Amino acid sequence: MYQWMALKDYYNATDELTIPDTAVPCKVVAVTGYGGDWAAYRGPSDWTDDMVARQGDKISRLAAEGLFPTYRYLDLRYR
Repeated sequence: MYQWMALKDYYNATDELTIPDTAVPCKVVAVTGYGGDWAAYRGPSDWTDDMVARQGDKISRLAAEGLFPTYRYLDLRYR
């Protein structure tokens, strides 16, 4: 069975589940929708891009535009 801790669970984890001075590698993918929109999602770095897009945690529009600045100039809304 594939086990992992969702990023939203990681951020809410207690001190006993985290180790000081460590990092959790993650990846962020941008997804363009069919309705003139787009969104960005984050997930564990060992997931495929498709897995992150389907199962990852959506990030804020401000963070997404900082990571993918070209989307800011396209005529797409952030969903």
